[in-house]
Amino acid sequence: MKFLNRLSFRILFAALSSLLLFPTASIADANQARSYLEEAIYNELPDYSPAIRPYTGSIANGQTASRLVRLRSGTEYAFMAACDDYCSDIDLFLYDRAGVLVDSDEEEDDYPLITYVPGSSGNYRLVVRMYSCSNSSCGYAVSTMSR
Repeated sequence: MKFLNRLSFRILFAALSSLLLFPTASIADANQARSYLEEAIYNELPDYSPAIRPYTGSIANGQTASRLVRLRSGTEYAFMAACDDYCSDIDLFLYDRAGVLVDSDEEEDDYPLITYVPGSSGNYRLVVRMYSCSNSSCGYAVSTMSR
């Protein structure tokens, strides 16, 4: 029994030591990004209401993710994104149904914002690009607001 306790202690000590010496990889946190986005919308876009349910995900540095959004002619929209603590720059692009870029925010920031009033109703493609991520992937959140 004494041998087993010493062996258990050694195994536990080795496991804890390895965690301290070799920390686990960081995980992209889309929930953190969504929390940051909600706070930014509250502070920056108080006159807007959610038009489409926000979506989240994680992508690596240099990668993109896209989603089709249905927009109505004459309605003012605001598209905003945010990312987790491992990201310092994320960009947004909005394309019309013909694939023509109608607006973008490529500034060096982690809260891109596009405002747009479509001239015609239809499907538009909203693209998020992870420009600067210090992790294997970074979490992001995107919201479509209208007023």
